[in-house]
Amino acid sequence: MFKFKMLAVASFFALLGSAVTPHEPVLSIEEPATDEIVTDEIATDKIVTDETVTETNSEASSEAEAAAPDPQAMPTSEAEAETGIETSTDAGVTETETDPAVGTGPAAPRTIEIEKTALYPEGIEYNPNTGKFLLSSVREGTIYEIDETGAYTPFIEDERLVSTTGIHIDAERNRLLVPNTDHGLSLHSDPERKLKMAELGIYNLTTGEPIAYVDLAALRPEGAHFANDVAVDAEGNAYVTDSVSPILYKVDPMGNASVFLENERFTGEGFNFNGIIYHPDGYLIVAKKNEGVLFKVPVSAPESFTEIQISQQFGGADGLVLADNNTLLLIANKVGDITTNAVIQLQGDQTWESAIVAGIQETGDVYPTTGVAKENEVYVVFGQLSGLGAALKEPEPTFADSFEIQQVGALQMVEDFLLN
Repeated sequence: MFKFKMLAVASFFALLGSAVTPHEPVLSIEEPATDEIVTDEIATDKIVTDETVTETNSEASSEAEAAAPDPQAMPTSEAEAETGIETSTDAGVTETETDPAVGTGPAAPRTIEIEKTALYPEGIEYNPNTGKFLLSSVREGTIYEIDETGAYTPFIEDERLVSTTGIHIDAERNRLLVPNTDHGLSLHSDPERKLKMAELGIYNLTTGEPIAYVDLAALRPEGAHFANDVAVDAEGNAYVTDSVSPILYKVDPMGNASVFLENERFTGEGFNFNGIIYHPDGYLIVAKKNEGVLFKVPVSAPESFTEIQISQQFGGADGLVLADNNTLLLIANKVGDITTNAVIQLQGDQTWESAIVAGIQETGDVYPTTGVAKENEVYVVFGQLSGLGAALKEPEPTFADSFEIQQVGALQMVEDFLLN
């Protein structure tokens, strides 16, 4: 029996300070109350197996920065919330006094600053058992617990973890699933395995102890690989995206791995498969980053996948958050010459054959990557990954020394229901 938390979306407001395209009221978006941040990012959009691909992030970028791998960056906006929100800063946390009339829930931190040099997080989860966030680290591989003051504690320190990307809590089975890869940006990178790693670590959510460790690249040993994100279905099967091979992997609850779906439709320049979620009606929704499109993949018949028909494409499509059965938040950053940097709200039809854009909230030049629902709030991680590659090219690298988890909106809990 699978228990799924339903979330209904509240009203949509332009509170991040950039342009918003409303279609109908659906999501309450909160505005960062911080000054502009110059952010760094990981070069994960264009891939070359022997060297990272260059990309200019701004006209002021240095020649070294232009030669860095393509990334994920993210500053925050200065605009005040339209709901009359006042902010105060305490211990690195900007707190929000929420107007009860808005219906966005009780006061909550809007910005959580983590002061840790070279953390470079990419994936985020929230553990309701501890009241703490979990962050992955492209640079370290370590999984960290983060409290609401920004204090951090190592949770999983496994020497096999090189660069950890999207992470997923399987609450029903008390597991944390951690994709592991090597893009040449980690403290533990090895040139011989760059873009050849696709692995999945499975850990006890309470203790952090390993349950299983699965080598996915071994299923296709001759290809390039980058394990990116993971989702879990009602039966406990995990599905992992590979961004540089056109593959979705499946790992059953016993740790047995297989190629779930492999198709030339998922090839292309740079990064392909990226974010993934499981829909309780029995299918996966998967983002293809370089095209900015979404696919619906039935778990019972993966070869019958279809592209979800949407009037717009969002290059840099990355993390996905399922708010309710028909509402999806897509977090998009940039890819190649296309910059999106936004949280997009999609309203799907009853079967997700098509969807409409219900709202677009620009984040500014912050390269948002992944998000998570914490009770009735939505948070996105700002990992500053774009500058990591450039920093590593310097004789004496200078790394970013702080990172942010930003509240971007609010959801209204509706009900719990059981799927047999």
